[in-house]
Amino acid sequence: MAQFGKPNKRSLRRLVNSAQHPRLTVHSGWQSEQLLTDASQYFALMLNDINTAKKSIDFNFYIVRLDSLGSKIIDALIKASQRGVQVRLLMDGVGSSEHAGIIAERMSKAGCEVQIFSPLPFSPNLYRWSGLQGSGMQKLMHFLMNINQRNHYKLGIIDHRIIWSGSFNISADHLAFEFGGQGWRDYGVRLTDDDTDDIQHCFEVLWSNAARRPTLSRWNRFRTNLSVPMRMFYNKLMLFRIRYAKKRIWISNAYFAPSRTIVRALIKAKKNKVDVRLILPSVSDVVLFPTISRSYYRQLLKHDIRIYKYSQRILHAKVMLIDDHCWVGSTNLNHRSFYHDLELDITLEKPETIKAIKQQLRIDMQQSYKLHYNDFSPYSWIMLKAHFLRIFRYWL
Repeated sequence: MAQFGKPNKRSLRRLVNSAQHPRLTVHSGWQSEQLLTDASQYFALMLNDINTAKKSIDFNFYIVRLDSLGSKIIDALIKASQRGVQVRLLMDGVGSSEHAGIIAERMSKAGCEVQIFSPLPFSPNLYRWSGLQGSGMQKLMHFLMNINQRNHYKLGIIDHRIIWSGSFNISADHLAFEFGGQGWRDYGVRLTDDDTDDIQHCFEVLWSNAARRPTLSRWNRFRTNLSVPMRMFYNKLMLFRIRYAKKRIWISNAYFAPSRTIVRALIKAKKNKVDVRLILPSVSDVVLFPTISRSYYRQLLKHDIRIYKYSQRILHAKVMLIDDHCWVGSTNLNHRSFYHDLELDITLEKPETIKAIKQQLRIDMQQSYKLHYNDFSPYSWIMLKAHFLRIFRYWL
């Protein structure tokens, strides 16, 4: 493990105390880690795991669609349920709104358990799958009060031993063009471990709508933000790692609109001679984001931080490699991930996994064009537009 594999005890204690987090212990990591960047391979392996599941399948995905890919996944889940496997599917009320009702109806009739996280207030037909108790008015008030918090997880747990996560949703958009998709660039992981109680706990809390108390103890296998203290802890831990990196900070992220604190931390790391590189999208499924991200370029380039614009297709990845420690998951470097949405990132530290991530990030850089400071005038119309849109980054 690299020198920065674990924060020093004094600094970590300060982080823990400031977040009022319970006592944390270090876990040795995952028994096996497999990095997957090809969507066809990712979903083929996932389907195989679903088809060979023996006891349970718990899926929690922000987007589940009834397209060519989603239909295959749902059919496989239904068949698993029919052969006696306990199947539970949790999907977000906004991300999956297009097909949530149809999926829930179909899977429920087939014996699967389905929940829809915080359906939109004007979708009362989905309330029965919300998992909340009470009258329709009580549910409406709950959804109105929590409308800005979404369940952005991408998580599958099979037989309490196999973990699927990363930035892939259950959507054909991730597939290559020749398979009817949009060729989105993503990173996913397949993990195996005999002890998955800690990450299973995350699913159970969201499934049962339980009070989100920070009860996890093995903090270094993944990061999540189910409660305010946990959100504070992991946000501070990410900043801590950026500020005290020794060799590299390589980031590939779909929606780049970070806080000033993160920007300052990246600049500080660069001043400390850390190799800081950002891979950001040229084109996004969220139209405004490349323009908003543009408002940060000049300041970062001024401090010699390398910025690569990925030009092959839509970049949807969420990867942060700091020295020889990596997070792959659902968290974007924007205010929505930092302050609103429920996120999950897997921690990877095995040398062979880190080597594979470095190789894939280098490929992404080669398929990008590098930005230069002189390319951006602070007084151009598009830059003024970028700074204006940046005002609204808290809600995007």
